Amino acid sequence: MNVPAKHLRKNLTQLFSRRVALLFTFSMTLSSQAQVAIPAGSEGPDWASGVRTVDDNMLDLGNTSKFDICLLFPAKSIPTTWAGLSKQITHKFNLPKCSNYVYSMATMPTNGPNSKQNCGIFKDISDGKYDSYYKATAVALRNSGAPSNLIIRFGWEQNHKSFPWTMVGCKTQTDATNYKAGYSRIVKIFRDNFSQNLKANWSFTKDGSKLLPTFESYYPGNSVIDVIGLDYYDNYLDADTLAKFQASSQLGTANTPFGISKWADFARNNGRQLAIDEWGVRNQPKFKGSGGDNPEYIKGMNWFFNTRKNDLAYEIYFNQLSYHLIGPKTNSPKAGAQYKLMWK
Repeated sequence: MNVPAKHLRKNLTQLFSRRVALLFTFSMTLSSQAQVAIPAGSEGPDWASGVRTVDDNMLDLGNTSKFDICLLFPAKSIPTTWAGLSKQITHKFNLPKCSNYVYSMATMPTNGPNSKQNCGIFKDISDGKYDSYYKATAVALRNSGAPSNLIIRFGWEQNHKSFPWTMVGCKTQTDATNYKAGYSRIVKIFRDNFSQNLKANWSFTKDGSKLLPTFESYYPGNSVIDVIGLDYYDNYLDADTLAKFQASSQLGTANTPFGISKWADFARNNGRQLAIDEWGVRNQPKFKGSGGDNPEYIKGMNWFFNTRKNDLAYEIYFNQLSYHLIGPKTNSPKAGAQYKLMWK
């Protein structure tokens, strides 16, 4: 049968376009999944799942004898001085019921100088004025026996105004440029003095619109960042039904995310996976935005983890502080029962 030339050209063009699209999608998936490879264990859900603190309650609720990943913070508290920055490293990274670790790194001290006081410090960091403090901290981490592929949140929740490394005081494109240069220098120092295999986690809370002029203008790039990190608690979140959770997950845009699905889109568009470093109920009646003992929020998070598992690096339930705890002997038994039902 003779096929007209114009139809043949059209068919070949469509076939070529589909092949290119498939190759691009496959390439993006490989690029994303290659960055942070945390395998799911033989127990629990079929994605990498973990907790802030290993205890018998969460092991029972998670239907597992060992967690895929655990979340660590600086010893005692955030350092108060630059000279004390390296003293935050006291961990041994040998918890018997944790397979991998995320370390939350304090990148600036509370007493300053810090970016909470002046966003201009990122220019000083990029110029090398604080290299010695970061190098000492990286060496302390290396000497601690930390795994070489440790995931590090270099300044967690960077859009939270309370932390000394906050970015919310940064307002201009110059600020964004200086931030990217400073952040990149910190990561390079740790790669040079701790491990080339470390995984840099770019960490935030929900509201990407807090960063001006645009959220995406602060992204340091894929040569620096291995995974996008998000803390997504049930506070100021319309999630008292699964349908509402799903709708709220779409808030914001892929360039200025708020909802968890938009954060996953931002990560995917940049060839990276999304890590949910902290999540949990917030059963705190005196707190205006509290979601309470909310099993629907648990359902919503499970829905997201299942439907976007290819975009998910791992998730960590934050079982610390009384209002985040779930289970039969806590203030959130219904959320705990839902978690136990679904994490298997």
